[in-house]
Amino acid sequence: MTPDQIAWLCVIAIIAATLVWGALKLWKMISPPSGAYRSIGTESLDYDAFNDQIQKSSRRQAVLSSWLPGSGTTRSHTAFDLKKIERPQTPRPSSYDSQESAENLVKGILAYNDIALFVRNLNEFDTTSPDAKTRALLQEVGVAFKTVDVSKDPTMHLAFPEDGTEISLPVVYVHGKEIGSYDTIKKMHRDGTLGAIFSK
Repeated sequence: MTPDQIAWLCVIAIIAATLVWGALKLWKMISPPSGAYRSIGTESLDYDAFNDQIQKSSRRQAVLSSWLPGSGTTRSHTAFDLKKIERPQTPRPSSYDSQESAENLVKGILAYNDIALFVRNLNEFDTTSPDAKTRALLQEVGVAFKTVDVSKDPTMHLAFPEDGTEISLPVVYVHGKEIGSYDTIKKMHRDGTLGAIFSK
């Protein structure tokens, strides 16, 4: 035989040996376990001993269940009469009342300001709106007051609902009491009674 033929025979023999070794390894992996032990990780499980433990546990459970009152037959641990566990009922949060929240906000402002003027929109360059005219009348009387721009808060306007007979804003409060809107303040200023209210 020539050297080339010998080399090819060696290659074929190596390939055949590799295939045989792989087939044997695959057969060991898929074949069922032999004997009473099966390897699980690094431990072994004795099926006979495991079955004995199950039977002993069942007999022990039967003895324990016979001690239960009114037990004529064996009872499983799942058959115990368990008391119903009732979770405490947490009160549901009341629905958010935006109008009530707005009214509380206004009350808080009045608690810290003796005289308060609530306006629709505060504009320093405005001189013709009822907001601006009411501010001018209060400034003319010479009293210190707090101007609150209702438009700065998304819900504060709910504390001043329109009643259809009078514009609810602007409105003046003195010591937490509503005095009135622009028409009322203008009338009191004309009558000379506006200053007397602030001096109380």
